[in-house]
Amino acid sequence: MQEPLRILKPLRMLSPAWIAWPHRWHWQSLNLTHQYLIATTCVIVVGLLVITQPLVRAIEVGIVQRAAVTSAHYLDNFIEPLVRELATGRSISLGK
Repeated sequence: MQEPLRILKPLRMLSPAWIAWPHRWHWQSLNLTHQYLIATTCVIVVGLLVITQPLVRAIEVGIVQRAAVTSAHYLDNFIEPLVRELATGRSISLGK
């Protein structure tokens, strides 16, 4: 059987002191490696957000444009001859 303290140790992370921990440390108290790691992570995250937004928009526009072109080709090649035939007669011949 495990010790009661070992079982309750994860519950300690839910205490208000654990939630308020960012307010307790100061940037100067971190060593240079940790400062660099935090600063680099922030720069990378912000950079990814800034770069991906226009990229996502360009991909979205490209997909919509390709769907529009495909639909236009479908109308020109398959639907338009049938509509032209229907305009001259009462029925459409589906023969090849």
